[in-house]
Amino acid sequence: MDPADLQKEVQKNFGYEPDATPTPIMTPATITSTQVVTTSAGVTGTQVVSVTVTPAPTATPYTETEYQRIYKETLDNIKQSSGVTEAEFRALTESRLLRTKLQEMVTADAPTTEEQIKARHILVSVADTATDDEKKAADEKIKAALARLKNGELFDAVAKEVSDDSTAANGGDLGWFGRGRMVAEFEDAAFKLEVGQFSDIVTSQFGYHIIMVTEKDPARALDESALGAKKDQAFEEFLTKLRDESTIERTWNTSKIPPTPIGG
Repeated sequence: MDPADLQKEVQKNFGYEPDATPTPIMTPATITSTQVVTTSAGVTGTQVVSVTVTPAPTATPYTETEYQRIYKETLDNIKQSSGVTEAEFRALTESRLLRTKLQEMVTADAPTTEEQIKARHILVSVADTATDDEKKAADEKIKAALARLKNGELFDAVAKEVSDDSTAANGGDLGWFGRGRMVAEFEDAAFKLEVGQFSDIVTSQFGYHIIMVTEKDPARALDESALGAKKDQAFEEFLTKLRDESTIERTWNTSKIPPTPIGG
């Protein structure tokens, strides 16, 4: 790795960015389990030390001198409380930066759209501990709701009155979702429906559902949260494949836990 990139990352971790000159508030460093996965190509994935710095405004500009002072004090405290040296700290920071760069490379072509549907549902919940009488009552309740829909009553109105789900107040509105977000039985039924169509009774671990699809989009843009989740999933799948194909060397154990939490 370019030493300049590592230095910038260390400075950034302490809130020191010369171009922006923010002022930092330090939060304790967290030492986490380290697992090293190395292939013959030299690709390495790790879980490493995390130092979080939250910039906050003060009356005094955050100069390089101030950064150096805080850097030294923090590293002294880390060494005293956990035994981690400056060289080890920088190596851990480099590993984390490499992991970030690897993740960016692996997920660069991750899709930014996916098939999604917008749906409503009615849920009559059935607890795992439900008695036969309670199950019978739930079965009758969901069948009565389905009969009302077939007789032409509005789905949202029935959902508000019948559904045990927290979405009942909004007429059972679940918003937009893609595959993999719902339990399998629910998802299978929902994605088979046409817009405006409601399902028969669907049984899942939560109880009995009736589902209605209100909109469909074969390539809906992922929001920031969903895109991040997709990239995280893709990267974890990449690491899992590496682990399955590689020899794993574990370099961390519980004996390395510091006796006193950093910052404690």
